[in-house]
Amino acid sequence: LMRDDLGGSIVLWAVMALLTLATGSLNVMIRTIRCRVAFSDVFMLLSLLICGIAPATLIAALEGFAASSRERGQWPKKLFNTMGMAISIHCAALLFVRITPAGGAWGSSWRSVGALVPAMILIAAVHYLVNAFLVSIAVALERGVSPVTVIGGSILWSGTEILLGSLLATAVFAMVRHAGFYVVLPALLIPFGLYFIYRVTIDRLDRARVSSQG
Repeated sequence: LMRDDLGGSIVLWAVMALLTLATGSLNVMIRTIRCRVAFSDVFMLLSLLICGIAPATLIAALEGFAASSRERGQWPKKLFNTMGMAISIHCAALLFVRITPAGGAWGSSWRSVGALVPAMILIAAVHYLVNAFLVSIAVALERGVSPVTVIGGSILWSGTEILLGSLLATAVFAMVRHAGFYVVLPALLIPFGLYFIYRVTIDRLDRARVSSQG
C-alpha cells in the first residue's frame, strides 16, 4: 500500500478507520465516576502519524459517534461525543504539526523512534486534557458530579491509557516506516492486551472496595 497516491491514501485511511472502530468496542467502566475507558486511542494517534491531521480528525469523529451508538445514546449525546473526540484529536494534531519539522512524521528528520516520543507524549497529553475537560463538563451537567472529581478519577485510567497508546502508536509507526503498512494488522492485538490488563486491574480494585465497605 502506498500513501503517495489518492487510491492508496484512501485505502490506508479506510483500514485505520476500521481498526479504530473495531477496537472502540473495548471499554471498561470506572464505577466510581461512571465513565468508561476506551482502547482505540492507539489507532487514532497512529492514524495521525500515517494519514495526517484531517483524516485522523474524521476517524476520531466516527469513533465518537460509534461509541455513543454502542451505548444507545440519544442524538444530543451522539453529537457531543462526535464533536468532542474530533476536537480533542484535532487540537492535538494542530500542535503536532507545529512542533514537527517539514515533512511531518514521515520526514527524514525523524531518524529514530526516540525522536518522535516527546512529541507524541505531548499530543497525547493535549488529547487527554481537552477530551477530559469536555467529558467532565458533560458529566457534571448530566449527573451532578464535580468536573474535578471526574478528571481526578479518570486520569489514572484514561490518562495512562492514552499515554501508553501514544507510545505504542509511535512504536508501530516506526515499524511501518521500516517494514511497510501491513505490520499495522498484527498491532490489533495491542488494544486487546491493554483491555485485558485494565479490566483485570479495575475489577480487582472494585472487589476490594466493595469488600472493605462490607
